[in-house]
Amino acid sequence: MDDIRKDFMSNFDWKSFEQFFGGKFPLAQSELNKNTAWVDQVVKDVMTKAFPQVDASKLGALYQTEVFETHNNVIVKIHIPDQEQARSISVFTAMNHVKLDGGDSGKKQTIRLSSPVVPESCKAVYKGGVMQLHMKKWKRKKPPHEVYVRFLD
Repeated sequence: MDDIRKDFMSNFDWKSFEQFFGGKFPLAQSELNKNTAWVDQVVKDVMTKAFPQVDASKLGALYQTEVFETHNNVIVKIHIPDQEQARSISVFTAMNHVKLDGGDSGKKQTIRLSSPVVPESCKAVYKGGVMQLHMKKWKRKKPPHEVYVRFLD
């Protein structure tokens, strides 16, 4: 499998690739296989050139987040090391997402949820650099309604 990858990378037309993306890549061709951290910056540069009205600093997520669920709940962990910054954030819940509003900084982030939730059930706690949100999953309380079908024949 490594031989196929090496053959592909060595035979790839890098000059056309660089021309298409508008410039030289920061690493030599031999280094591209070893270190892929340069990809993030290249994507931001390309997006900035393609969409100049979009701020490239907003392309990445503002806070590192984790979303997981139990049988009855959806839990969101938001890593915010600075407690003062955490105090300035407003948190809004909806059925399918959580929105974070940075207040004075004007930075916003939307976190998609893995399952629909009851927004009013959200309880939030900040401890040890992590804001944790617990929300109850939305469950249909009514049994399915049988539909009467009229046959006209």
